[in-house]
Amino acid sequence: MARQSEISSTERLLNLIRRKSDDKDAVSDSSGGGEPLSPGVAKAPRVKKRFGSRQSYTLGVDFGGKSVRVAGIKQTADKKPVLSHYVSIPYPKDVSLSSPQFPVFLKSIFNDLIGVRQKVDIWCTIPATHVETRFLKIPKVPKKQLANTVFWSHKKESSVDEKVSIFDFEVIGETVEDGIPKTDVISYTAPKLEIEKIKTIFKKTGYSLAGVSIVPFALQNLFRTGWTETGGKNICTLFIGSDWSRIALFSNKNLILCRDVKAGLQSMIDAIAEDLERQYPARLLPAAEEKALALVESDDENDSQLAQMAEAVLNGYIDGDLSEIEELLGEELDLEDVFRMISPALDRVVRQVERTLDHYYLNYGNERVSSVFISGPICSHERLVSHISNQIGLDVRYIDPFYTELPGAVDVSSPGSSHERGDFVPAIGIALSKNLYTPNFIYTRKEKEKADKIVQFNRGIFSVSIVIMLICIGYFAFQNNRLDQKRSVVAKLQQQLEGYVPTVDQNMILKLAAHSYSERQSVDAFAEKYKGMAIITEIVKVTPPNISLADLKIQLGGIGKDRKKEKPKKEEQKPEKEVQPDGKNVLMVGVMFGDRLKFDAALAGYMVKIEGSPLFGRPVIIDKSLEIVDEKEVLKFTAQVEII
Repeated sequence: MARQSEISSTERLLNLIRRKSDDKDAVSDSSGGGEPLSPGVAKAPRVKKRFGSRQSYTLGVDFGGKSVRVAGIKQTADKKPVLSHYVSIPYPKDVSLSSPQFPVFLKSIFNDLIGVRQKVDIWCTIPATHVETRFLKIPKVPKKQLANTVFWSHKKESSVDEKVSIFDFEVIGETVEDGIPKTDVISYTAPKLEIEKIKTIFKKTGYSLAGVSIVPFALQNLFRTGWTETGGKNICTLFIGSDWSRIALFSNKNLILCRDVKAGLQSMIDAIAEDLERQYPARLLPAAEEKALALVESDDENDSQLAQMAEAVLNGYIDGDLSEIEELLGEELDLEDVFRMISPALDRVVRQVERTLDHYYLNYGNERVSSVFISGPICSHERLVSHISNQIGLDVRYIDPFYTELPGAVDVSSPGSSHERGDFVPAIGIALSKNLYTPNFIYTRKEKEKADKIVQFNRGIFSVSIVIMLICIGYFAFQNNRLDQKRSVVAKLQQQLEGYVPTVDQNMILKLAAHSYSERQSVDAFAEKYKGMAIITEIVKVTPPNISLADLKIQLGGIGKDRKKEKPKKEEQKPEKEVQPDGKNVLMVGVMFGDRLKFDAALAGYMVKIEGSPLFGRPVIIDKSLEIVDEKEVLKFTAQVEII
């Protein structure tokens, strides 16, 4: 047995595999423009180049098995998409999509890419295995009946539980079948639980999620936007992953059929492991035989080491470099031998492709597929791609998302290997998403119809407002026109008035004087008629509440002039203060209540108020005396006021 201080060839091979894995993580980390992560720290590497602050961006996020791949598409002034960013961030140690630390890890990526700036639309993918798609041909029906018709047509072929799944569809064209017009529809269901899981992750990051879709629809984006030219009407895409492969068929750049098969790279690794186990049976070698492959006696550990060796052989074969593994094995590995090991597993995938193509030909319009687009790790190996092409008899090429015929669409340098470039197919495809042409599991047709109703209502309000505004503008113009006409008439009359010179003579002056005298007499007569009422009103107005008028005599003149004036006898002469009744005057007899000490002052103030009236002249107190009324002392007075 070998000493513990000695390292066997098996251990050296495993160390090499681990070291290469670490180197790949470091390279992937470096390609993302960041710094290595510390073990267990859920923080993404810092991205040196952020998005611009004045452009519209869409961020495509693809959650791989070991890393998050992000691609940024900016919209130019002429609405053309341009790839400006891409980054692949490996998951930190002990962090996965279901880990509580994952939102923190994802948030750190977005903080480095986006920062605090304008709104960015973020789209991400979910596994297509959770989504069921159906291509339907339904009779042409009115728009109001379309959703109901599609739902029952889909339910006829597959069960739909709207409590656990969302249901939506997309109309992709109109056809005529046996003389009957029909509508081509792609319908799909997606689990609400999976969608809510993704929405919760993004909600915890603080960044809103604009859309959720699947990789086949991301590929559809590549075709619909012209990013990847299809080169034919009917094409097939083949993705060979670790544990499964996906076959999708497109017609006129629209997804028609999608299916997953349980065959992939793991089947090839298992085949290589079986062959290695037959060639190198489980045994421990002495130190002198270091160059030979030695396996431990534990079955579980032996299987694990075999799987790692087989994976290293497959990766070396795909990368075209088996030298390090051959050095540790102590013998050369023939490329044909490796191809012979993996070809049965690869042929199983090819047979599934052939069956899918035959099914499409028989059930979807009797049309053949013209070419196949392949993606996944093996897309960079020409021998494997050529083998698939020979087996199915079609041209097979791989999708390179960094190569596009759109001028200026890629504003970054692409990764060196086709394998690394192919890893970004889902991220770049989903970054090209728009609600106009990409199925969105969180913005379904129901939400679109609600948004359309709101838009229609707003347009209605806007139209009514425009009509009312036009009516107001018309009425204003009409009134302005009438005003201009009135101004024109006034201007003409003003000119006529300025040019008018009347002929004045004696007769005209006499007529005007007579007319003026007549008008004056009418006014005087009117004033004389209501003069008494005006006098009474004025006296009542200035009389305070503590004075009660017992008698009021108004003399408007003309009495004393018609009589002969006789001298009164000495004993009959009146006091000097009494004013003769000749002329216009008012004789008032009143009683004042209140404090007797203030009677004289109050009476004087009352007289001043009367004198201040424009109808009266200077008042004269003829008589005043104190009397008792209702056991209260009052001032009785008699006054005469001249009428002006």
